[in-house]
Amino acid sequence: MKKTLLLAALLLPCAAQAETYICDGKVGAVIELDKVRDSLIDADFLISTTAGFKRTGPNQIYSGKCQMESADDNSVNAIICNHFSPFAADLIMMNLESLRFTRSLTFAGNLYAWTGQCSEI
Repeated sequence: MKKTLLLAALLLPCAAQAETYICDGKVGAVIELDKVRDSLIDADFLISTTAGFKRTGPNQIYSGKCQMESADDNSVNAIICNHFSPFAADLIMMNLESLRFTRSLTFAGNLYAWTGQCSEI
């Protein structure tokens, strides 16, 4: 009985541990009516598998939800985050092997899109 409780106590923190990534959006654009209208400045943000995602900087709060996605062989190979509101749809997909990501935000009929690299912190 003591061994079972000890094992459960040791495994519990590992199972509940969040993974957090900082992502550097180096390339971004605004697409309006099928034309690239503007280039976007860097869009750095954090991804947390338990808290969601947020832009870096002061006064930013986590929103949306993130989940691990598995391939057919049950190996986790991506994190997908999304946040929907009546005015916007925000979607982030990150490949866990390369740590590359894409982010698309649809707002007011425009598509804001970024791509870049993440690092686990």
